[in-house]
Amino acid sequence: MQLNLSENEIDDAKGELLGALLGSSTTLLNLNLSSTKLSLASLAHVLKAVGTNKEIPNSFILNVSENPSLSSKKEDLTDLLVKPLLLRRTKLHSLNLDGAELGDEGMQTLFSGLVQSDQKPLLKELR
Repeated sequence: MQLNLSENEIDDAKGELLGALLGSSTTLLNLNLSSTKLSLASLAHVLKAVGTNKEIPNSFILNVSENPSLSSKKEDLTDLLVKPLLLRRTKLHSLNLDGAELGDEGMQTLFSGLVQSDQKPLLKELR
């Protein structure tokens, strides 16, 4: 199943609710959150739910493109995006960050975390 919420504003409260929904989903394979003004805190709820839900397969696809609000401090990016990606329980197969405006420091943080980890993520595609 695919869920396309693109171009619908998702604030932190809605992000938390979305995380709760994903925590109980048994059929979702593809989630499109592009252009939703998604924050890193909301993305963290989504990643946690995807990672802990045993019913979501390891081929999960997440599109969070065109969300410039994902740009944040290096520490926040590490805690809310990089660390969950490195945990084996995060089942993302594909992550689209096009237009997320992570900037040079954000991209360096993301790549450094992915490369330096002993525990490789399941991530197969990163845009």
